Amino acid sequence: MRDRLSYLDSTRGIAALTVFLSHFLGAFVSDAGMQFWNNSVLHSLSHGEGAVSYFFILSGFVLSYTYFRNETNFEKSSYVSFVFKRIFKIYPVFIMVLLLRWIIKRYFYHAEALLFIIALMLYTAKFLMPTPVFISIYVTKLNVGTILALVLCSKSLQYILSLKAFISFGHISYCFYLCHFIAILWISPKLFILFNDISNKSHIVGIILILTAGSSVLLSYVLRSLGEEPALVASRAVLQRFKL
Repeated sequence: MRDRLSYLDSTRGIAALTVFLSHFLGAFVSDAGMQFWNNSVLHSLSHGEGAVSYFFILSGFVLSYTYFRNETNFEKSSYVSFVFKRIFKIYPVFIMVLLLRWIIKRYFYHAEALLFIIALMLYTAKFLMPTPVFISIYVTKLNVGTILALVLCSKSLQYILSLKAFISFGHISYCFYLCHFIAILWISPKLFILFNDISNKSHIVGIILILTAGSSVLLSYVLRSLGEEPALVASRAVLQRFKL
């Protein structure tokens, strides 16, 4: 799209990173460590529930921007082509991640890893069931909606978010969002076992956080190159061929 708002891709990447941090910190960081994190300037980057809400709000804005920015585009829009493009955008990488997850579970997981999986599932499930302990989902959506409005109105933020590093990470945000579960479930526990005998353990969690995030990024680039990009090219070719 010629008038694509590329800086919004960057915000999608930041939101995916926030979800990753919330899952990692909740799974591996002690209560004292979480208190330190929550009192730091980075605490906003661990509110995964707000980041997930931002995904939905941003998707709604982008779809509205794409199909309703003028009457001509709306008249030419096709529901069939829209659904077709969304299927090719979402499902190829999703199926690849499911297959990779099955391979890891089938050939690499040990029995004790099931306890870790259950613990992480219980942790992430709390975001699906709002309780008085957590912020109201409506307040969360209001806050992230305000963030989107701020980005759309601030030229300074748009300039920063238009930097190539931010945009590049934004392009792999969907792949990163999917594969970070594999990294946290499989790579992180093995790294903790590997570093278990190191005497100075004060920096182990930070090192493993960086290594886990780095492995997620590398896997995301592989998934985008082998799954997402070829699928998008194929979808455009099919749409042109059948004039959908």
